Amino acid sequence: MWHSNRTQKTGKIYSALVAGILICLVQIATSDPTAIRINGNFEQVLPDGRLKGWTCTTDGEDPAALIAFATNTASHAIRITSRGHNVEWASEKIPVPADMDARLRFRIQASGERHWAFSLKLCACVLTFFNADGAVISDVSKEIHLLRTDGWSCDGFRFTTPKETNSVQILFRSSWPPVGTPEGAASELARFWYGTGEGHPGEYLIDDIAFEPPQKYLPTDPKNGVLRVYTVDGRTGEEIPARILIPSSPNLKLDTYQFSEINGFIGRERAPITVELPAGLHRIRAVRGFLCKPVDQEIPIAAGETADATLAFTEVEPGNRRWHGQWQAGDHHLHLFFHGNTRYPLMTIPDVCHIAQAEGLDYISLQAEMAWVKQYVENNPDYVYDDLICEVAHEITTDFWGHVNYINVKHIPDLPAPLALWPANCTFREEVEKYGGFLIYTHPFGDMTDENTARQLADHRIGLIARELPIDLLLGQQTLVDMLSSEGVYDLPYKMRTLERLWNLGFRFGVGGSSDCYVDQGIITPGGFRTYVHAEKNDFDSIAQACRDGHTFATNGPLLDLKVNSRIPGDEIRLDSPGKVAVQVTAHSWWGLEKLEIVNNGNVVFHRDSPQEIEIGLNHTLSIKESGWIYARVWGPPSDELCNTLSNTQFAMTSPIWITVADRPQEIHQENVEFFRDWLHAVEKALPGYRERLTAAGEFGSEEHLRKCEEQARELIEKAMGRLEEIARR
Repeated sequence: MWHSNRTQKTGKIYSALVAGILICLVQIATSDPTAIRINGNFEQVLPDGRLKGWTCTTDGEDPAALIAFATNTASHAIRITSRGHNVEWASEKIPVPADMDARLRFRIQASGERHWAFSLKLCACVLTFFNADGAVISDVSKEIHLLRTDGWSCDGFRFTTPKETNSVQILFRSSWPPVGTPEGAASELARFWYGTGEGHPGEYLIDDIAFEPPQKYLPTDPKNGVLRVYTVDGRTGEEIPARILIPSSPNLKLDTYQFSEINGFIGRERAPITVELPAGLHRIRAVRGFLCKPVDQEIPIAAGETADATLAFTEVEPGNRRWHGQWQAGDHHLHLFFHGNTRYPLMTIPDVCHIAQAEGLDYISLQAEMAWVKQYVENNPDYVYDDLICEVAHEITTDFWGHVNYINVKHIPDLPAPLALWPANCTFREEVEKYGGFLIYTHPFGDMTDENTARQLADHRIGLIARELPIDLLLGQQTLVDMLSSEGVYDLPYKMRTLERLWNLGFRFGVGGSSDCYVDQGIITPGGFRTYVHAEKNDFDSIAQACRDGHTFATNGPLLDLKVNSRIPGDEIRLDSPGKVAVQVTAHSWWGLEKLEIVNNGNVVFHRDSPQEIEIGLNHTLSIKESGWIYARVWGPPSDELCNTLSNTQFAMTSPIWITVADRPQEIHQENVEFFRDWLHAVEKALPGYRERLTAAGEFGSEEHLRKCEEQARELIEKAMGRLEEIARR
């Protein structure tokens, strides 16, 4: 009897245990994102042609037309187009557990005319979470905004299902109309920049949607271990973004941002980076811009185990305090979804801010399509990301006159676009200056040399070069000129000589640096070339004013501090008579320095060579006989940790400090007048050929309109020439 009762009781326990194990296995399977089936490749098709588990709602064309079928691969995908209607692809409700940590991943292919994507008001991937009663708990929305891909591009985002989640629905949603068309007196050609969709066909194809686990915390190979890397502020212990370098580290795919032409990777979130590595001793390193000292650590990795490494930055090294505070590091020439093929379709402006912070920047100006500028123009800055500020601005791309970056954007000039021959940059500058904006000449000189300057300026087929730079200065306008830009540094001697010629004619303006980085393309990161501004505070009013005043230096690595009689670049020193000034210069680079120079009115008056020291300093007394200027420049060895691969060296250069002796203007040398007289004649010579090109294209107005534009351009050049002759007679 006792035995029988025991057997019965044991049987009940066994049955309950088996049931519990089955429930547990079901729960484990359900909480595994890879076990969730959603017809994400769209190959399950119903008899009526609809996709199983998916519904398309649109107020435009037939939903069936929004299913793509590639006959060569017999593969289905869903489509989103820019044909003037709203589209929503929605999955059925998919059972998922609460508190599930997962990633939604998908492939996307974008094609079409450059501006078509901006004719969509919004395109987004949305996850909507429901409870057991079918009520909405919350949702997660990620914007999709890209121009083109090179075939299929894969991206995804992490999420955690809220408590009480019972199911989730996936939506791909696009909405219409676009931001809007230009108002006022602007030419109808301006619709090119606003994305009306007319004549701008294109489409997104979306395929292979799946849930998957995020970073693994256990090795997949028993011979490997896992390294979990934290980057933190050494003072507070707070996690901060940085670029991490691990020799021979594997591709971390969707957990990090990786860039093909720089060393290292940046985590997508403020969370530890987890990477599987072979067992053994590994050296890891983190860099965070030019101010912070890079951090190294050696750490052993054991097979089958997880090791933690914390890389702590001392935010301001004692020797670098002179550059901390009022000196703000920035990149005023960045793009997101502006040209070319994207690697990161889900990248957003906050993501760019995160990457910029990892590179040690304080401000960025995102040069975007005019449709985006119109959305953001009411705010400045548009994003505040901890201590970093970001604005959505616009690169004014007048290929004939030269490209200029518009910073401190608070107003959209009511002028025609696309820009071709007229209006010139000076017209834009007059408009934006009324609202505190500022225009900077970027990639100004192409591959010009002393020997080919006139020939290149006169060749109407050559674009981008700043033909208008001396014209603007002759007309009394202020600008900043990028000494470091996407042109690289191979033309530095010519660029320095050209700017010195302008300074020797009495024009006062500063120098800058910018990367022209297309962040979503995954090639280089922001800030490889950057401008340091000495601003009262980190806001765009102060930054624009500092650029206007020439309180700047340009760099791709070294930090450079110049003071003359305690004044900084952009300041003026007035002497009653010829005399001496005290020059103090300090240069610093964590990657070493080789040579430092002081230049006065075009002549190197002092230099110091260095066997790759981290810091060079000097105090020098300089005799000043006439009015002019002084600036400093420094060189260092290249490093694969400095992320603009267009540079073959480290280089930094300050803007000039101006010196006026006995209230007398700077002496004018006729060879400089002759150089820019030839410059203006060459620009004038290019006008007919460029106007004929525009007429033949048939996209920039009538022949009569373009002839009028050419007349206005000639009048502008003649006005500048008259001002140059006045200077020559001084």
